[in-house]
Amino acid sequence: MEEGLKNLDFLVVQDIFMTETAMMADVVLPAACFAEKDGTFSNTERRVQLVRKAVEPPGEARTDWEIICDIARRMGYDMSYPSAEAILVRSQRSPLHMQVWTMPVLLKAAFSGPVRRRSIPARSICTRTALSGERTFPCH
Repeated sequence: MEEGLKNLDFLVVQDIFMTETAMMADVVLPAACFAEKDGTFSNTERRVQLVRKAVEPPGEARTDWEIICDIARRMGYDMSYPSAEAILVRSQRSPLHMQVWTMPVLLKAAFSGPVRRRSIPARSICTRTALSGERTFPCH
């Protein structure tokens, strides 16, 4: 992989550490880690996890969405969002796995399980973990 990276004409790395890859980069974009930003993560199983900022990012580090929006604007595409929550709301119009996730739902409990479009009956089960224990219920 190192050989491939060395052969690139231009390399941009966005990371929270100055890794070996970042040291090879022409440009390093300092990113905030999970504890330094609000937002959600979703994986290939369509599981969504809410993260809340615990501390401020150090130095010039910024959140991923701020970095991406800034790059898009500089390239001529007006991608403006005031917050990670606004991006979550916008994503409601896009991929199926984001259809039912809203900030109030994510703030109430941790969910897991594949999520289907609201209009399609869900066969999978979501798990809600609360202080009182765990219970299951349909995703929709």
